[in-house]
Amino acid sequence: GAEAWPYFASLPDTSLLTYAFSEQAAFPTPPGQDHLGRVASISPYITVFDDYLSDEECEFLKGFGHDRLRPAMVVQSGNNWYHSQTQTRNNEQHWLTATEESRIPLLRHILKRMHRTARVPEEDTEALQIGRYNVSNKYEMHLDTDPEHGVGRPTTLIVYLSDVAKGGETLFPKGRADCNAVWHKDESTGKRVYGAQMCCETPE
Repeated sequence: GAEAWPYFASLPDTSLLTYAFSEQAAFPTPPGQDHLGRVASISPYITVFDDYLSDEECEFLKGFGHDRLRPAMVVQSGNNWYHSQTQTRNNEQHWLTATEESRIPLLRHILKRMHRTARVPEEDTEALQIGRYNVSNKYEMHLDTDPEHGVGRPTTLIVYLSDVAKGGETLFPKGRADCNAVWHKDESTGKRVYGAQMCCETPE
């Protein structure tokens, strides 16, 4: 029942939770499918899909993560998971468990679509992550695949669950030496700035 889902139980209308446990075959497929992707960049290779999730799917994922989000972790080195973490990444995150992914029909419906789009079979994928970035939250420039630390990702699929008036961008600063997750000197002010701050202020 809804009482096992505190966030959804707090809503005046629990129909979204009921919807999530509908028969999987009854869910509609949103219009933004893999054959409609537009290539935004060749190097790095980036494909953009509009309307990839339905409004109901976005709202359910946000609600599902609401009470489960915890400070996100970053691997700094093979034996150091926490040093300067908030300097590099300070958002919140939840990794879904295999039980969560398998027992909720709407999640199975979403994940099946993602695996098909990424062309990676389910057995070779990581768990879905739900992340929240509030104002001033960030994840500095990083490699999403890091085989030396046991993280090999041939493909990453990022889905944005909210529209915002400003901010929230994902940058791919190829060829920019002033975007790395280290301290830089702003030549115009003489101040030290960290990470991609100058990159964000001068994206051209």
